[in-house]
Amino acid sequence: MKAYSNQAEEARPKGHDSLDSANKAVGLEKSDASRQGEVTRLFGGECVRKDSLVVEAYGTADELNSCIGLALSKVEEADVREALSAVQAGLFKVGSDLAAPLESSVGKAIGRVGPDDVSFLERLIAQYHSSLPALSNFIIPGGCEAGARLHMARAICRRLERDLVNLRKERGFNADVMLYVNRLSDLLFCLARSVNHRAGSPEVVWAGRV
Repeated sequence: MKAYSNQAEEARPKGHDSLDSANKAVGLEKSDASRQGEVTRLFGGECVRKDSLVVEAYGTADELNSCIGLALSKVEEADVREALSAVQAGLFKVGSDLAAPLESSVGKAIGRVGPDDVSFLERLIAQYHSSLPALSNFIIPGGCEAGARLHMARAICRRLERDLVNLRKERGFNADVMLYVNRLSDLLFCLARSVNHRAGSPEVVWAGRV
C-alpha cells in the first residue's frame, strides 16, 4: 500500500497541490467518497451520491442523447436530422436543469426548460403524425437500422420518464422537464415510423392485437 501511495504521489501533475489549496479555499475539497468516485456535485454545490435519483435521471438523459446520436449516424433525411439535432441540444438543457436544484440561483444562468421547448416538440409531433397512416394496433419495434435505433431511443426516453416520476417523490424539479420528456417520447415514435415508411420498411403488427 505504501509503494502504491508513493507512485500516486509521484504521478501527481505539477500544480495539483495548488489546485487542492484553491478547492479548499472555496469549500470544494474532495472527501474520501468523492475521491473514490462515489459522489458528485450538482450545480450550486450540493453533494449527492452517484446512485441518487437525480443523478440517475440526468444520466438517463445523457444515455438517451447518446442513443439519438447513434441513430443520427444512420439517418439520411435532412428534416429528420435537423429535428434530432435540435432534440440533442434540448436534452443537454434537460440534464442541466435537473442538475440545478430549484432553489439554486444558477438555474437562470444555465437556462431552464420552458413552455416554448415543449411547444417546439408538439409542433414536430403534429407535422410527422399527419403524414403517417393511422395505427389501430401495437407495432413491433424495428424496421430499417435508423428506424430501429429511433425505437430504442424512444424506449430509453420512456425510462427517463419513469426516472422522473421516482425523482419527484424525493425532490422537486422543473415541471416543464417532465412535459418535455413526455412529448419527446411521442416524437421519437413518430420519427421512427416516418424513417421506416420512407425506407419502405413495413410495420409489423403485434400478433396479440389483430
